[in-house]
Amino acid sequence: MLRRLKIDIRKATTTEDPVIAQHFYQMWRDIGLSPESIKS
Repeated sequence: MLRRLKIDIRKATTTEDPVIAQHFYQMWRDIGLSPESIKS
């Protein structure tokens, strides 16, 4: 059985910036970058 997914795309708010930054940081760590090579 196929399901339809509803995906809403919207502009992020500044209050979400820390969450987005953490997700990018984790993505870079997952692909093998060292913490020292990731600049803030």
